Amino acid sequence: MWHSRNIQGIGWVILTGLLIITINTIARILIQDYGYHFWQILFFYCALGCVVYLPLVLKSHTSFHTMRIRLHFLRACLEFCGFSLVFLALTKLPLPVHTALSFTSPLFGAIAAVVFLKEKSSRHRWLALGMGFVGVLIVTRPWATSFGSSALIMVLAAVCFSICMICIKKLTYTEPSSRIAFYMLFLTAMIALPFAAAHWQMPQSAHLPYILFMGVLVALVQFSVTQAFSKADVTLISPFFFVNLLWSALYGWMVFGEIVSLWTVAGGAVILLGAFYAAHHARRSESKNVVTGVCIGGEGGVVQIGEELATASSTVHPN
Repeated sequence: MWHSRNIQGIGWVILTGLLIITINTIARILIQDYGYHFWQILFFYCALGCVVYLPLVLKSHTSFHTMRIRLHFLRACLEFCGFSLVFLALTKLPLPVHTALSFTSPLFGAIAAVVFLKEKSSRHRWLALGMGFVGVLIVTRPWATSFGSSALIMVLAAVCFSICMICIKKLTYTEPSSRIAFYMLFLTAMIALPFAAAHWQMPQSAHLPYILFMGVLVALVQFSVTQAFSKADVTLISPFFFVNLLWSALYGWMVFGEIVSLWTVAGGAVILLGAFYAAHHARRSESKNVVTGVCIGGEGGVVQIGEELATASSTVHPN
């Protein structure tokens, strides 16, 4: 039987994708329709998310003390750069294309996990990731369309987030999920504040529900994404990020009237096929070699992958 932690990790990834696409849709409305600068939206994203998430941190009795502030700050800088590029590109690309280009992030992240985290990866996982990348090419059709600098913006954002994935994975070795999420939101908000202030627009009362709802979703994302990366290896769950394309196609059609092309449907089918291929072979390999209770060293201590990682604090641990 396939190990339940892998199933949970995949489920958290799919939920995370839905939350992220919802946030991107709200951000695009605020930037494109209501005229807010993307740096102000980024500040709202982090500051409100931090406010909503703080009670969960206090309830869990998680200490704010950390010996890894440099890694937290590095992640915050990468998040600021990545989200600045993402929000900038939101009004320049159709939502499904925007999402498809972001798929290069888990591709880069899976490669980085093998190189820097020494995670084991079978040829089946790499084949699944390759299928996902082919699906992205089908959706974007670089041979038939020209997205110019907008496409480059999203590729650069994907590079930032791929490094974030490694930072988060390393932080989960010793840090509880609530502390990881809090420092990301707090530090990124502090970095974004001066940039937002330079382009500040006083929010109107009609816009507040969008802004506040985005803050709630951000807090939920911080929990779900960290859950996903503590449950399973990066290279196993990465293909399931491609399910985001289905969410973005749905939102693009319902909210912005963007027609989903046959190329998008075909690319999405290839992407999903790669995801299920990865799941199938992971289940087969795990039936032969179930890995639990493996100790991994990290800065500041040693944690155990298994129930110890999930219960190292009073909240369930998490990317």
